[in-house]
Amino acid sequence: MRKRWCALGAACLVLFDPGAGKAAPHPIFSPRPHPPRPSALYGPGVRRSAQTYLRLKLLELREADLERARLVIEGKLGIDALLETPPPLPKDAVKRNKP
Repeated sequence: MRKRWCALGAACLVLFDPGAGKAAPHPIFSPRPHPPRPSALYGPGVRRSAQTYLRLKLLELREADLERARLVIEGKLGIDALLETPPPLPKDAVKRNKP
């Protein structure tokens, strides 16, 4: 009797398995991104981002000039360094605001 119930249970599992009749799931593709509209390239948000980026670059250049002036005052660079295009900083120069 016990074998009969086990066989019946196994048959039910095979016949009523919800995943048995399903095919393999299809992959889901994401849509292709649309190219940006021309108006989005010149929108206020993009303009503010570009202005912020340029301000940060100018701030970095000013800081580099101030650092160069400090090195000239400390005698690590010659006075000609102020009038030339900025040379790379010497390796012994310690950057301020950096640990």
